[in-house]
Amino acid sequence: MHPELNQRDKTDSQPSELQQLQPGQHPAQWVFALLLVLLSSWLLANLSEQAKFPSSKSFITRPGFWPAISLSGMAFFGCFFLYSSWRNRPHERVAELVTELKTWLAVAEYPLWFLAYVGAVPQLGYLPSSILFVSLMSYRLGYRSKAIYFAGLLGAVATVVIFKSLL
Repeated sequence: MHPELNQRDKTDSQPSELQQLQPGQHPAQWVFALLLVLLSSWLLANLSEQAKFPSSKSFITRPGFWPAISLSGMAFFGCFFLYSSWRNRPHERVAELVTELKTWLAVAEYPLWFLAYVGAVPQLGYLPSSILFVSLMSYRLGYRSKAIYFAGLLGAVATVVIFKSLL
């Protein structure tokens, strides 16, 4: 980073504990590796329900062959990743592990908002759900002025009118 872009005085702020970690030392790296192995194993176990393996075709041209190869590789190499990340995990850093896991969960907030909106559309209707979603998101993002809420309302109505009339 260029020094002129970062005008903060380095003596005033200390890096957080997560920023002090070296690459490859993330406290929750082993959790990610475990989830990777579990997900790839579950997908591999359920592959026969999703992909066809007809005997009339050659082995390599079967539709389930390449997904099986990629999921097998993901599970196989994920096991090595899990082993190495478990072995090299920072010990006695439970607070950092919790901090990193909270950061991961915070990322999931906005997809959950969207899923709530998608679930509300069949129940409430497209226009009321859009107005409610825009209002809640404006509030969640910290906007409190009536002008912002009115702009969101107009945007939601315009979106619904455009999608309903043109599509």
